[in-house]
Amino acid sequence: MVDTGSVKFALRYPKVAAAQVWKMRQEKQDPAYDPDGVYIHDEDWDIMIILDACRYDTFAEHSTLDGELARKRSRGSTSEEWIRGNFSEEEHGDLVVVATNPFYKDLAGEIDLKVHHFEWVEPDDYGKELTDPDRVTERVLEMAEKYPNKRILAHYMQPHAPYIGSVGEKVPFEREPLHQAIVRGGVEQDVVRGAYRENLEIVQKSIRPIVSGEYGKVVITADHGELLGERILHSVPLTSYYGHPYGCDHEATRMVPWLEVPCETSDRRTVRDEEATGIHSEDVSDQLEALGYL
Repeated sequence: MVDTGSVKFALRYPKVAAAQVWKMRQEKQDPAYDPDGVYIHDEDWDIMIILDACRYDTFAEHSTLDGELARKRSRGSTSEEWIRGNFSEEEHGDLVVVATNPFYKDLAGEIDLKVHHFEWVEPDDYGKELTDPDRVTERVLEMAEKYPNKRILAHYMQPHAPYIGSVGEKVPFEREPLHQAIVRGGVEQDVVRGAYRENLEIVQKSIRPIVSGEYGKVVITADHGELLGERILHSVPLTSYYGHPYGCDHEATRMVPWLEVPCETSDRRTVRDEEATGIHSEDVSDQLEALGYL
């Protein structure tokens, strides 16, 4: 029997429903990510900062950080794909991960995720399941001091929605997919884009102590980008979308910034590959829902 509630939802939010169906199909692909995207462990860095859902074009236009900027292709259009593509069934004893993105815990058992140390930063707003980016930075600096012979990967949630600035308050995000929230709230595209840029400005300010410190070679990049009203299918009207559907090959979701911050050779970290331990898999469905994934 067809679920009446699902039918009503699909009629009201057809693009969200279509994205959910597409995700179920794409997850069955082998591999469930794009192997042609950049594999971060083969790149040269000591500290890597991941800005979740950060578009290349927006970063290029609004970044206030110094460095050499390039554009690279991600292994996916979602955090799930990116984590699967960079951490599946391999041990990374040279790496400390500091994260507030729940997909590390969600996927840990599936992909046998193993790093030297995993530092989870608990959300401080349990209604929205959000984490202040300054708290992530504090923990990153602590880990950089505690583990001087390890690479440090810091995964922030911004500029990903929910939006946390004054402009972001105009986007009524209520534990739902971003596109659904925008349609439901009747939010104009320029407001959404302004809120997104504001989130990027907030997280850029937050990461400055890492970027300006002497912690080695810093690279700033993203796990994926974000559609902000573009058509998913370029030549097909009425396919405009907000968010980052699983397996989406649109340039806005797949091309990410890669900013290499200048550093002195003497500041480089002497990285040692030692014991790797598994991350405990946990039920993080409440946080995933709050961030618009469920």
